[in-house]
Amino acid sequence: MIRFHKKLLPRFVIWLVLITAIPVGWVGLKIVQINDDNLQKEVGRYHVQTAEALAKKLDDRITAMDEFLRFAISAIQYPDFSWENKSAILKALLDTTKYFGIISVIGPDGEELLKVYEPSRAPEVVENPSLVSHSNRAEYKELKKTGEQTKRVYEKSGNLFAEVYYPFKTITGLNAMFVTVSFKDLTQEINSQTIGQKGFAYFVNRKGNILSRPALVKDIYQDEGIIKWALRGGAGAREFSDPNGIKWVSATAVVEKLGGAII
Repeated sequence: MIRFHKKLLPRFVIWLVLITAIPVGWVGLKIVQINDDNLQKEVGRYHVQTAEALAKKLDDRITAMDEFLRFAISAIQYPDFSWENKSAILKALLDTTKYFGIISVIGPDGEELLKVYEPSRAPEVVENPSLVSHSNRAEYKELKKTGEQTKRVYEKSGNLFAEVYYPFKTITGLNAMFVTVSFKDLTQEINSQTIGQKGFAYFVNRKGNILSRPALVKDIYQDEGIIKWALRGGAGAREFSDPNGIKWVSATAVVEKLGGAII
């Protein structure tokens, strides 16, 4: 039997409680920290997956467009096809897809030789259906200089569009196929994307300009560091604070074929 002095008993009880409670509390704190870290990782991973999924849809359209146009260019290059046959192939291409607005064939001098268009996706051509010159357009000049495909992504009426020049050669020299492509449906999907109660997504072009506007956001804080990170191909989630001191989690995914990034 162990006997305690009356004055020592309270101290012993306190000591016993402490050596019992402290490890339990420490373990509990660690569990909370681990759960918090895991939650942050899952939130970051969800952001990244959302950005990558949207970027892939944009690039998938360019991939599909490239496949269609390779066939069209082969038909244009085929010497036994009449211009009527070539025009019919391009018109069939317009009817097959829902996103081409204009398809035109451009000669070595920059002048259009043939043009087909879908009025609902190219209202500007309805007003001026004549064959036009591309010789003074910056993207066409770049194609002539490099001999490589060039493109311009822009916003019109709240939607994304692209103009693309595809180079190809004939006996007359370096020719090009010019197309305009609509991303209206994908713009709406990007703009309507929500992450939690306040999260959103947007698209920036190669120059870092924001070309889409989330439906629930009036003003987007344009964090230059994140935009530069995205356009360099940086992946993963990052945290930052806006001028109001509000903390945000952002994720990026480069849109390689179209040019730009999803944030």
